[in-house]
Amino acid sequence: MNRRVRISIAVAILGCGFALLVGQGLKGTMIYSLTVDEVVGRNHKDPVDGLRVEGRIVSGSIVQRPADNFLKFEMTDGKSTLPVIYRGIVPDTFGDMGEVTVEGRYLPDGGFVADFLMAKCPSKYEMDPEALENRGGDHPPAPESR
Repeated sequence: MNRRVRISIAVAILGCGFALLVGQGLKGTMIYSLTVDEVVGRNHKDPVDGLRVEGRIVSGSIVQRPADNFLKFEMTDGKSTLPVIYRGIVPDTFGDMGEVTVEGRYLPDGGFVADFLMAKCPSKYEMDPEALENRGGDHPPAPESR
């Protein structure tokens, strides 16, 4: 074989190896965002990793054991309900009827094991548009002069 053929083969092998490494690296970080109904409606025979599910907490479904950072609740999108188990620190804004986003693994038995939990801040923390106008737009108030 001449030198050009050997170099071409080496470059092709290195390129395939690099593409394989990039593909494997991205595979572990991919997250699929679905609604509760989309997750529950699928017929999963094996656990499915890398899912992000958004919904609202079902009122009265929260079971929490702060001593061992255990949390169990149900979430819904108005169509279906999904039981969720989470171990970790629970945000202060987490509560009945609040909006929540979880990331983790869907199990064949119909449950969801969350590795990440994020509660959306309730609208009571948003500034009243009228108060914003009275403040002069979205700029902070000017310091008082003496």
